Amino acid sequence: MRNHIIGSMALVGALLVAVANADPVDCRALDKKIAAAKTAADHTAIATCYDNNAKAAQASAEEHTKMAIAYRQSGGDPVVKLGLPQYSDAFAKTLGAEAKTYTKMADAHRELAKSAK
Repeated sequence: MRNHIIGSMALVGALLVAVANADPVDCRALDKKIAAAKTAADHTAIATCYDNNAKAAQASAEEHTKMAIAYRQSGGDPVVKLGLPQYSDAFAKTLGAEAKTYTKMADAHRELAKSAK
């Protein structure tokens, strides 16, 4: 019984931590949010969405960089002939550029937030 209570308490604690760390910004229908953005809070929320997108794109770019290295180290001739390392390099480059663009968009919305009502 005691172990059951302790386990339940641990689960509740973990859920509370997860909720506390959850991103409260809803990034669905961003096009509508952009069209309706008038306040500093509106623009800050949009900036947060773009920051989240930038982080995800950068993480994916880093993963593709690791994949390219793995292909080169363990793939052998067939993998190289099929171009798999180059595909991963291309994704890493594209996703890195995407991350930078999202960051610039987030920065722009932070500027809009400064001048908003």
